[in-house]
Amino acid sequence: MSNFYSDLKTSLEKFHKVSLDSEIVIYGAGNTGKKVLNVLRSMGIEPNCFLDEYAQQTSIDGLPVRKLANVATSRSCMVVIAIFNREPNANIEDIKKVLTSNGFNNACSFEKFYLSYSDHFSEEFFWLAPTEKLLGKFDLAQSVEKQLGDAKSIELFRATLKYRLTGEYREFPPIEWDNQYFPKDIPLLPQPWRFVDLGAFDGDTLMAFKKNNISLESVFAFEPDLKNFSALIQNSKEFGPFAKKLACFYPCGAGKTCEIISFASEGLESSRAFSKGQGNAANITSITSIAVGDVLKGAHPNYIKMDIEGAEAEAIMGLEDEILQERPMLAVSAYHKPLDIFELPLMLQKICPLYDFYFRLHGEHGFETVLYAIPQNSSHNKLR
Repeated sequence: MSNFYSDLKTSLEKFHKVSLDSEIVIYGAGNTGKKVLNVLRSMGIEPNCFLDEYAQQTSIDGLPVRKLANVATSRSCMVVIAIFNREPNANIEDIKKVLTSNGFNNACSFEKFYLSYSDHFSEEFFWLAPTEKLLGKFDLAQSVEKQLGDAKSIELFRATLKYRLTGEYREFPPIEWDNQYFPKDIPLLPQPWRFVDLGAFDGDTLMAFKKNNISLESVFAFEPDLKNFSALIQNSKEFGPFAKKLACFYPCGAGKTCEIISFASEGLESSRAFSKGQGNAANITSITSIAVGDVLKGAHPNYIKMDIEGAEAEAIMGLEDEILQERPMLAVSAYHKPLDIFELPLMLQKICPLYDFYFRLHGEHGFETVLYAIPQNSSHNKLR
């Protein structure tokens, strides 16, 4: 075991739970804040208030909502920062600076709170899961490292592991906001690309490609949420065409086989396949999920993007023939499930060993962690 993993194991042995002995304040009155409130109450702890500069309500679930300037509590209280999303304003270190400037010096991230009391939560949050789920995976982690194509990927991979196990946010390297799916320091295949967009949302990736003068020969876009699909069609009319020769749009999901599945339709990027016992079932519908490889016969894709809210492994299974025969570039979200960061690269390497792998980070809190798989010999991927 390398020194990094030995040191990580030692740091886990020294991990201290977030102390709940002092007064508790929850920073952020959104969905994450409500989950923190529910967990605290399940432990018999009533926090002082929510801190939220933007909330319109003065009380949520019976707990007062205060502004930083007028909160009435000891500044030595514990502030649980209940912010957990990808946006630039979600940076924990920046939030801590704001808290410190207002006299609050004792704060922890939602991740560290979760890791301290995961047995009181009824669910996992994307990659965030109880520590025990990752502890036995160091051998897998070292196998993944051996497949990574540059030192930058190894640095990010290790920082991600430490962060997921300790909640230490400072471990992350800088976020690459502006080049998701076309990073300039990865040896991408020559354009134009024959692009497959799994999880096309409203066409945001296609619009970003066009804005940045990315040349596409063809597009095959899949989006199962009908609200998102409607926006995708509208944006293709308004901002397209997105490809020189062909653009096809499919209102369905991507999986291992063709089947009808339950789906949480949110009209958001987070719309996802739904399993019993998984979160709120308010907007559950049925959709068609297909093995995308069955649709792509003869299309010869050379770039496939997958951002499909946890269905990436199933989609890869449905694309095995195309991956093996065409060896397209792949950009695969590796943050929707706790073990995806290990299992997805190893799955792809098993299907076709002729890939180099790279990790890049494109959002806060580990969101938008993308695994890029680049074929080692791309001569067969030249335009046909």
